[in-house]
Amino acid sequence: MIDCITRKDMKFGGYFIPARSKGVIINKPQYDKVVPGLNLLISISLYNMRTEEERKEGVPLSHVERRNELESMDGSSSARMIGIVVCADGNQVYIDGGHKFYEDAHLTGRQIERILGQIPPGLHTDEYRKDYKIRHVIDYMENDFAEWVGLNCEFKPLTKQDIENGEGFDGAAPGDRVLSDAGLEAFFSKQREHQNKLEAATGFTYGFKGGLIWD
Repeated sequence: MIDCITRKDMKFGGYFIPARSKGVIINKPQYDKVVPGLNLLISISLYNMRTEEERKEGVPLSHVERRNELESMDGSSSARMIGIVVCADGNQVYIDGGHKFYEDAHLTGRQIERILGQIPPGLHTDEYRKDYKIRHVIDYMENDFAEWVGLNCEFKPLTKQDIENGEGFDGAAPGDRVLSDAGLEAFFSKQREHQNKLEAATGFTYGFKGGLIWD
């Protein structure tokens, strides 16, 4: 299965799905590229949805009260509705370009220029074609982002109390560094810039990590 995010708000009857909601493509795409005619079956969690009435009232997703239990007439049941399946196409979602299904997908030089402003001299070119594999472009962007994070994001050392309160990562020890609140804000702002460039030029998205460990 391949992860994706919705490009725009979606409304189905009384249900509303905000833009950039996470979904999972549950059928195998016909092509290793994003094209308008790409038929996709996308599973979207109930927890990314709210009613149109709740949307108009401004109720945040975290405060939506969902009743998803099976209404059974013959006793108790553990059945739950956990999401919906949407039939969509390549123009309605951004697809995870880091999935192995797309490791041989190619981008043109013009797409690279839209993403990076120019074609970097060190960017690997396909041996048999005059274009570029998306995994090489993502690797280049990831390395650039990691360098930026190291130079521009504020970090703080973890204390024993921080770790006991659930901060940090698996196996963290006092003295290990994590992003501060200001560092997190800077990180996610820059991450979104990278994602926007990739998405606008290709229809793919990617969760850039900036060289950090994310559980």
